[in-house]
Amino acid sequence: MVHFEDLQIELKLERKTVEFNNTEIQVLQYLPAADKQDIILSTIQKSRLGDESVSEPLLIDIYFHLNLVYSYTNIMFSSEDRINELDLYDKLRTSGLLDLVLQNMDPDEYKELYQLLLESLEKVEKYSNTLVGFLRNAMMNLPQNAERAVEALKGLDPAQFKELADIAKSLNVEIPGLDKIKQ
Repeated sequence: MVHFEDLQIELKLERKTVEFNNTEIQVLQYLPAADKQDIILSTIQKSRLGDESVSEPLLIDIYFHLNLVYSYTNIMFSSEDRINELDLYDKLRTSGLLDLVLQNMDPDEYKELYQLLLESLEKVEKYSNTLVGFLRNAMMNLPQNAERAVEALKGLDPAQFKELADIAKSLNVEIPGLDKIKQ
């Protein structure tokens, strides 16, 4: 049997150096999986409309590409730079910097990450449109009405409440009054 550490494998983070406005910028060719997950989760979170059941396609595009620039380049953005990310996106896009970064990323890396984003969005939106997803969102967004909502739902199938309680527990969400319902 071979131990993994005996293989002496290290993460390789190759970079491609490009020039923009007489400044060298490094573009990663591979991003660690944890950072990819952060890109997907951040993009989904920031692209959700007020009721959190639908993502706005324009915002998906904007935040996905901003997250790529944040994560795949060595460009440091201050908190002031990020105050208005829509303006920042417009500046990156119209200056040609965004296109330069995208052209110098590994194309397979981009395709894979974009496909994972689309699959994740589909799953999140399907979940949000289920009864359990609806109840979770309603109770998280309206904690002051949670007990009243639980009262209104007392006539539903007890198995649904068990599922809701399990989901709430896994998300570390407290739903006031849920424990008062017979399961």
